[in-house]
Amino acid sequence: MAGNSASGRRSLPANVHVLRGNPSKKNLNDLRGGQVPWAEVATLPEPPVHLSEVAKQRWHEVAEDLHTLGLLGRLDRDELAVYCQAYGDWVSYREKIDEQERKFSEGHVLITKNGFQQISAWKTLEKQAIEMMRSAGNSFGMNPAARAKPVATPAQGELFENNEQRTAAKYF
Repeated sequence: MAGNSASGRRSLPANVHVLRGNPSKKNLNDLRGGQVPWAEVATLPEPPVHLSEVAKQRWHEVAEDLHTLGLLGRLDRDELAVYCQAYGDWVSYREKIDEQERKFSEGHVLITKNGFQQISAWKTLEKQAIEMMRSAGNSFGMNPAARAKPVATPAQGELFENNEQRTAAKYF
């Protein structure tokens, strides 16, 4: 069977779609249809206690901005936790690679006892952490491609900039 309801690209959240300038010119009522009302999940979640210190620091760097943009509510806590922990792991693995380079002049490629070259285990783990960061970050539009898209222009008659617009201007 060629294709099903799960085929193709995943649709973007309505607020990300609108922030990008509604490039497909979808009806705004259609975009908002079927969404959980933001007021019901709008509380800014606390970081999970099991996150590493670096991951908690990353959480505090991005959570408030994502919440202001309407991209983070209490239902999204676990996805942001995955992103932040992957970030923390990536920093840790990067430190291990740098340490290997300082000690042994080998960071990415190790020489085995038989003289063969082998990719460092830390480099492999670093690559996995980066992929996990990208995957979880895509849920929140946290990638350079999202920021390169057209910026949403304020609706006619809007005289004063609000918090959401100010935060969106930092990223888009």
